[in-house]
Amino acid sequence: MGGLSSAGTRGPIAYLSQFYPHLTETFVYREVLGLRARGIEVVTCACWPPDRDALSAESLPLVDETTYVFPLRPVAFVAAHVGWFARRPLRYLGTLARVTLGSSDSLRNRGFALLHFAMAVQLASGLQRRGVRHVHAQFAINAATIALVLSRLLDVPFSFTAHNLLFTKRMVLEEKIRRARFIVAISEATKRHVLASAPPGVDASERVHVVHCGLPLAQFPARESVPANEVLEVLFIAQLQERKGATVLVQACSLLASRGVQVHCTVVGGGPLQNALEAEVERLGVRQQVTLTGALPQEELPPLLARADVFTLPCVHAANGDVDGIPVALMEAMATGIPTVSTPVSGIPELIEDEVSGLLVAEGSAEALAAALERLARDPELRARLGVAGREQIARHFDVETTTSQLAELFA
Repeated sequence: MGGLSSAGTRGPIAYLSQFYPHLTETFVYREVLGLRARGIEVVTCACWPPDRDALSAESLPLVDETTYVFPLRPVAFVAAHVGWFARRPLRYLGTLARVTLGSSDSLRNRGFALLHFAMAVQLASGLQRRGVRHVHAQFAINAATIALVLSRLLDVPFSFTAHNLLFTKRMVLEEKIRRARFIVAISEATKRHVLASAPPGVDASERVHVVHCGLPLAQFPARESVPANEVLEVLFIAQLQERKGATVLVQACSLLASRGVQVHCTVVGGGPLQNALEAEVERLGVRQQVTLTGALPQEELPPLLARADVFTLPCVHAANGDVDGIPVALMEAMATGIPTVSTPVSGIPELIEDEVSGLLVAEGSAEALAAALERLARDPELRARLGVAGREQIARHFDVETTTSQLAELFA
């Protein structure tokens, strides 16, 4: 596509998220910072401000420069809607009808779409004053609905990045695919799902581009030495949601303990399954083998990564169809040279080539995961080989310098 054109640098891009910055969505602000480093002006907006106490230190400065919809100022909110209705009544009403009535969504989703319409109108005047030339949303659900509305009100193009939520939620999705200037899919698996979700008669194949989430490799240097642990140290970092497979890992640790294999697993993360996971640890009697830390900020992860022998994220398809894209936590572990174990779901095989840059085991199988961990416990040379190859895979295909360059050309 060539370099940035002069036309591509006129006016800022608005970047929309439901939450920004967010502890578990480091890839979003890394993307923003990477685009800015290429001379692209990016205005960040979000629905909700984050809890500052729950953020990593590196992301705190981003809060003050971001525009948030909430908390609402009632007078300004009403004035925004009256103003847009007065200036562009047909566009205002037509957009409202399109996002709330023009789809086959459930009544609940239409209610959410109405809320997103209201949020977009609240943001529109400020973005118009700043001369925004393009609106981009992270995730295909909430933020993309707001981007669609802003695009119609401001007469500017919009785009969105499709992540894993696309698999379970489809709010106004056909209209978004129809109207988006382009769509970023984080994996080939996600691209296939986007294309399968296009409305009848719409060929979006030329507008869907695979751009992986990227890592700033300088922040994840390869380890200088292999940890000298007497017991195999296994690390898991993720939100405790069904799709991450933490329960499978705890069950695998129980199997290993019953076989006399010395393994200790540190599970980092919080979420809806935290209480259930704690109960599972107690039920299986693996309190000595499994440590649950809860959620930790980015700054507390390097020491854990430094002493880990293996990183695992045994992802599964959740009962409601939810599934990961390409987990950034796996990428971070591979970047530091830690051998990884995961499953061949969604886009993970695009990151990990089995037996080359990591190990892939059967989804949902504690037995298969336990076998892979036992194999790695007994074979330090295999751990070393997979660790080196994993780092090389990230450097070749998942460096944020490469991925933000691809995005910059799309925005140009």
